Amino acid sequence: MLREAQLHVFLCERYVGSLSRPDPFRPHKVFFAYDDAYDGIPLSKSLPLAQQHFDEDASYTFFANLLPEDTILQEIIRQRRIAGSDLICCLAELGNETAGAIIVTADTVPPKDDHSYRSCLDEVVKFLDTDCGYLATTVKTRLSLAGAQDKLACIVTESDILVPTGYAPTTHILKPDSPIYKDLVFNEAFCLQLAKDIGLPAVNYKLIKINNKYLLSIERYDRYQRNNVIYRLHQEDFCQAMGIYPSAKYQRSGLYEGYYTIANIYKNSIYKNLTDFALFNFLIGNCDNHIKNISIIYNEDGTSKISPLYDTICTEVYSTLDTDLAIAIGRHYQKDLISQNDLKIFADDIGTTTTYINRRFAELTELIAERFQAVIDRFTEEYGKRDIFNNITKRITGNIKMAVKLITKQS
Repeated sequence: MLREAQLHVFLCERYVGSLSRPDPFRPHKVFFAYDDAYDGIPLSKSLPLAQQHFDEDASYTFFANLLPEDTILQEIIRQRRIAGSDLICCLAELGNETAGAIIVTADTVPPKDDHSYRSCLDEVVKFLDTDCGYLATTVKTRLSLAGAQDKLACIVTESDILVPTGYAPTTHILKPDSPIYKDLVFNEAFCLQLAKDIGLPAVNYKLIKINNKYLLSIERYDRYQRNNVIYRLHQEDFCQAMGIYPSAKYQRSGLYEGYYTIANIYKNSIYKNLTDFALFNFLIGNCDNHIKNISIIYNEDGTSKISPLYDTICTEVYSTLDTDLAIAIGRHYQKDLISQNDLKIFADDIGTTTTYINRRFAELTELIAERFQAVIDRFTEEYGKRDIFNNITKRITGNIKMAVKLITKQS
C-alpha cells in the first residue's frame, strides 16, 4: 500500500489545509481543502478561499505543478523507489522546500526552520567529475523545484554549497550545464545580463567555476533576508493560476488562450511586463517562454507583482528545439508570419494599444541593437571565445532585422 494518505500544507509556518488521497489504488484522485481556521491569502487564483474544498482536477493540477517534470522527476522516482503516479508520495518526499512559500509534509505540527544546513559541495564535485546523471538527484534532498531543467535549491556562499537538513529555506538555484545543449549556462547568463542592461527586471545570477566547469547560480526572487534571517515569499506560476497541468504549459495544448488568458487573470494590470517579456523573448530568440516561466509573487502585505525574467535563453541556437513561439503573438507562433494585425490582437489581448506595442517594440529593438554586442564582448573577455556567443550574435542580429521590418509596416 502507498504510504501517506494525507499531507498537510503550510504557507511558511502557518497551517493552510490538507491534501488527501482516499483511495490508494486511484493515486490521481487527490483533494485539497482549506482548514476552517485559515484566513490568509489563497494558495492560488485557481484555489479561492471562498470555495474551501476542491475537486480532484483543481487539487491535482496545482500541487503537481510544484514537482519537477519529465526525465528529472522520473529519475527521482526511480532512485527513491516511490510510486511516480502518486502525487502524495512524490510530495511527501520532496515537499520540504518548494517554489514560493509552500511546504507539504506528513507532519501535523508547523515546520520549524532551525537554520540547519549541510554542505553538499562534495556531491556537486562528484556530479561534475562523473559527468552523468542529474544534479537534482546526485544531491540527496527533500526539495522540489518545478520545471524540466536540472537544478538544485541550495545556498551558495563564497566557499561552499549548502542544502537544508530540515525545513530551512534556500536562497539560490544552482544549474549545471546541459549534456545536450552546449553552453546552456552561458546562454542563460547572457540573456539575463542583456535584460538587465536594457532595464528589464531579471533574476540576479552568477557564473561559478568548480573543477574547470561552470554552473549558473540564480538568486531566488521568492526569498528575502532581514536581519540575517531568510524569509519565503509565496508565488505561483501561471499553470497553477490557470489550474492546468504542467504538460499543458504551451498554448498549443488548447487549454488557455495565450496572452489574453494570462492578462485577464490579473485584469490587465500586468500588460507592461507582458509586453516587455514577449517582445524581449522575440528579439533574443527565446521560443520556450511558456506559462511556467511566468509567475506572480505575493508580498507580505498581500499585494502581488509579476516575477522578474527567469529561465530565459536563446533557444534558436539549438537546431533540435522548436522555433515556434511557446505563446503566440496575435494569431501566429511563427515569428516571420507575425504582422501588424497580430500586434493589434496582442495589444487587445493584454489590454493596451497598438501604438504602445509598436513604440515599446521599437524601444527594445533599439536598446538591444545598441547593447548586445557589448555584453557578448564582456562575456568573451571573461570566459573566452565560445561558439555560443557567435551563434547568439547571429540570431539576435536576424531578429532585430525582422523586428525593424515589422515595426516599419506600422500604418
